[in-house]
Amino acid sequence: MTSSFKMGSTESILSVAGEVWGRPHVDQLTKALITIAIDVVIQNMQSENSAFDAHVSMARKQGASWEQIEEVLLFCCAYAGFNKAAGAFARFELLRSRESPPHQ
Repeated sequence: MTSSFKMGSTESILSVAGEVWGRPHVDQLTKALITIAIDVVIQNMQSENSAFDAHVSMARKQGASWEQIEEVLLFCCAYAGFNKAAGAFARFELLRSRESPPHQ
């Protein structure tokens, strides 16, 4: 059996991601929140325009409140560890401050 799937190619990765995001059994908002949690666990939020940034944006577009995202980060703190979640909280606060108008 031959497969056209080549591990690591951008096209393959996007194809797999598209397939799992297109599956009907879990709603898009829940998938976006799960993805944020996975970013925390694998420490995928260290740079500007990281996957974490994209996934937070995606969750917001799916209707997630800042409070819901923060709750996911708190959950990660309890289950993945403070050291992993600390960087995510810092990045989260930066992203939230960019979207929210300053308080007067």
